[in-house]
Amino acid sequence: TVSVLNCRCLPNMDVLAAWFKQQPADAPVRQTRRAQTQSFLLGTVARLPEARARARAVLGTLGGKCGWESMRKRAELREILGEKAAAREEYVQLERLLKRLVKEEEASPAAPGEERGGDGCVLIGCTTAVVDGAPCSVLSLDALCSELEEERRVAEASVLRLDLEMSMDAQRAALLQHEPPLKRRKAAAPATACPWDPRDGVGRVDAAGLSATEFHERYACGGRPVVITGLIDVVKSGGAWTREWLAGIIGGTRVPLKTRAAASLEWGQLEPYIAEKVTFQEFAAGAKGEGGYLFDSSVPLHFPELVPWLTVPKYFANDALWRTGEGALYGDSWPSLFVATEATRGAGMHVDTFGSNFWMAVFEGAKDWIFFHEADLPLLEPTYPMTGGFDPAFAIDPFEEVDAACHPGYAKATPVRLTLTAGEVLFVPAGCPHAVRNASPSVAVSGNFVDASNIARAREALRKNGLLDPASAALYAELAAMDVAFDPDAA
Repeated sequence: TVSVLNCRCLPNMDVLAAWFKQQPADAPVRQTRRAQTQSFLLGTVARLPEARARARAVLGTLGGKCGWESMRKRAELREILGEKAAAREEYVQLERLLKRLVKEEEASPAAPGEERGGDGCVLIGCTTAVVDGAPCSVLSLDALCSELEEERRVAEASVLRLDLEMSMDAQRAALLQHEPPLKRRKAAAPATACPWDPRDGVGRVDAAGLSATEFHERYACGGRPVVITGLIDVVKSGGAWTREWLAGIIGGTRVPLKTRAAASLEWGQLEPYIAEKVTFQEFAAGAKGEGGYLFDSSVPLHFPELVPWLTVPKYFANDALWRTGEGALYGDSWPSLFVATEATRGAGMHVDTFGSNFWMAVFEGAKDWIFFHEADLPLLEPTYPMTGGFDPAFAIDPFEEVDAACHPGYAKATPVRLTLTAGEVLFVPAGCPHAVRNASPSVAVSGNFVDASNIARAREALRKNGLLDPASAALYAELAAMDVAFDPDAA
């Protein structure tokens, strides 16, 4: 994904404009505010120098205004200019100011008939006020405190996000000068695990000789991808799992297709397919949905008729997400269905969200994968844009020729290529960057999961995400209170 905050390039402006238009009218403050601040990049601005010039001009109009809205805008504009350290300091000061304002507002509630405005100013008998030279709406005390607290959490998350991005920049600079790849990979692996060396590739193991305990210790805890054979009939649970078989069960169901857009701000560079509404039968037959891709679509939520025909293998059955309460985030997200009706690009390079492990079973066709060791992440130039939280975005496409002059770190990374064919099940450990494309028309199911091998990583990721998303905060609270241990007999 190419972010508007990525100083190496800018996304297609039409794609960015469409993203902003898709934000609902009642979107949280952080989304609507980001759209307002970044909107000047739309329209005729198409090149980074022009965007930076416009950002500097807007920044100049703010001057030294000390209201929290001005501080937030200055921080965001400095990010667009690539001034990460200065932007971070603005966010730190903003977070402190907002914390103080919340405490002051809560300690001295408004008098009867009194309301307050956007920067905490007292308003009596007014419907609007002027803050930093611009009109703002009047808020009740409760609404004002809620908005200030949300902005405070966004500022705190921005500090953490910039810390992460600057850490990646520093690590990349160090790796370009020294430190052999094998040394940093061993340093990144858990001390008790058998670490993966990508020079060994991705092995294939027969399920008949692989116990749940060996899988957990060698592959899940070792951060080692693996292809498991002899397992597909267990996953199928008696179903044929071809496109024709699926059409006979869910043919009349409308399917949420995706389409690949190289400059997309969406996860994996996959945008919603909005050209037309399509049923699975029409999509599978090629009558509609040309260029579309049924990607990671929840079976329990969208295709409940298929649930009896699926079994999650024992290797992935220690999933802590299965033990969360009703309505919890990700509780019904997996297994999910992938269907491609032609050879097409799948997801762009990404790391699976919230520190989760991943598995995929291919029933029909083949998929090409490119993996990287987690320790190679800084060399892949990840960015953490305002619109994407803590999920890294990448400008590099490992399936295309990478310009070494623009991306010097890529030459030091070790890509591992693999073709996953029908009848095989793949495990991808948490934190492993990868990209996928459909080598042919294909049908697959997958799942993300959390067990003892990655629970600490998942908790930390959800704690950060919880600053921006209440559902993530609620899931973090559940997992933090949960005893997550490996059970070799889980099924």
